[in-house]
Amino acid sequence: ARFGINGREQDMKVSSAVRFLAAAFSASACVDAWPNWAGTCDVGPDGPVFGIGVPHEGFGQGDLEGSYVTDINLEPLVVSEPFLLSAGVEHTMRVLSARGDGFKGLLVTLSADGKDLSESLGQVFRNVTRILASDADGPTVGNPSTPPVCAATVAGATHSGPIEFDLHNVPFTINIASANIGAVNLTVTVMESTQTWYHSVYELNVVDAPTAAPSVSMMPTNMPTVKPTSAPATPTVAPTAAPSASPTVTPSGAVAITGGGASTALLAVAGALGWIFS
Repeated sequence: ARFGINGREQDMKVSSAVRFLAAAFSASACVDAWPNWAGTCDVGPDGPVFGIGVPHEGFGQGDLEGSYVTDINLEPLVVSEPFLLSAGVEHTMRVLSARGDGFKGLLVTLSADGKDLSESLGQVFRNVTRILASDADGPTVGNPSTPPVCAATVAGATHSGPIEFDLHNVPFTINIASANIGAVNLTVTVMESTQTWYHSVYELNVVDAPTAAPSVSMMPTNMPTVKPTSAPATPTVAPTAAPSASPTVTPSGAVAITGGGASTALLAVAGALGWIFS
């Protein structure tokens, strides 16, 4: 037992040392959690809701725009403009640096009032990203050995560590099964350093996927076949028969000689010719 003032002073020193070590351990544990995954899946309008003692609290730098880009199918998202997203189709979402420098970690969530979107986010590279679990007991804060858990209807994704290099382009997939579910909130938080992070909330409007236009072939499916319906009919009119007799018309000026008079006429002609040439 300690007695006197010196004993009390020693107790106070020991107590202070214990509190300092406990606080240092707690802070280091929270810092160590971020290289492996996000420290929380609980996100409010102003950013993640960090656990007690996490050194990130109060160091948000505002929207991502200008420093980082979030795009879907290569089309950049804008905070003030709802983005149309086709239902039942897998889309590629990316978070990338607009300045060329990298970042240390990130947290992405998808949620909609009264709708279950817990299965809406997917991985592209397993060694870079992690899909967070969703549970009725969520959201819960993570620790160095256990990642955080999202609320039962919320989808969450984060980096997967330990990350030994800065992140520059981190892709995920988004696939929301049903359309007409109202506004969907997509939150993106980028952790640049322990005391520098950015956060944006984007609105997605999920619509039915466009119906594919019917394909039109420029070639007929079957080439037309032309066949005669029957053999050509035999002409019903016979050709005109050859003349059966010589023409009966005597040329103009000619002498018609018929019957026995023909001999008499020939004799008369011969006599005349003999008289002429005698």
